[in-house]
Amino acid sequence: VDFMNRTIELFKALAIIIYSVLSDNGKEYTSHWGGYHKFEECLSGHNIKHKYTKVRCPWTNGYAERFNRTLLEEFYQPALMSKEYKSIDELQADLDKYLYFYNFQRTHQGYRLKGLKPCDKLYSVSELKSLTA
Repeated sequence: VDFMNRTIELFKALAIIIYSVLSDNGKEYTSHWGGYHKFEECLSGHNIKHKYTKVRCPWTNGYAERFNRTLLEEFYQPALMSKEYKSIDELQADLDKYLYFYNFQRTHQGYRLKGLKPCDKLYSVSELKSLTA
């Protein structure tokens, strides 16, 4: 919920509207297992439709799966092999640096980004593009 609220605020500042969110059917995202859920309430409160991946079909959320693999291979494995972390805050600080690199400095070769950085793609769909051009 905290991530979603921060993302909504960031996108709002970029004049980007989030219409829907795709998640798996995990307990952290849905009340399919019964009862009230803060994540679904958050989305509903912002008029965002919650869509779900098919059960036992992780490839329907391929972008997240690929990001998790990249994060493991490019950040966690090298970081944990080369440094002894004394606290979770220390690990979080290095993760934050990596995520900045991943989103603002590292080019991506997938069919959607074709050599762009994620921030380039985000700015290209934003009204901010017209303000800075």
